[in-house]
Amino acid sequence: MYFESCERTGISMCPSSNDATSDVRHVCDTYGGMSGAPMWEYNTLTGERTIRAIHYSAGSGFFNKATAITPFVFDFIQDKMDDWG
Repeated sequence: MYFESCERTGISMCPSSNDATSDVRHVCDTYGGMSGAPMWEYNTLTGERTIRAIHYSAGSGFFNKATAITPFVFDFIQDKMDDWG
């Protein structure tokens, strides 16, 4: 397992070609094989973690990419989990 942390300022939303999803550009250090890893936000007051995106590409240049957990993406994941029982 590998863990990387980056500041919130290193994450920026950029609209994708699909209105239901959005890409997240981030500067966390990632490597090949890490696609599907959660990108979560840590609340220092409560100690809770909330998954905000799913990493999918080491990208080219400075930014890496992830898919934001939009309502559409959340519903898609929930439907697949229901299918898997």
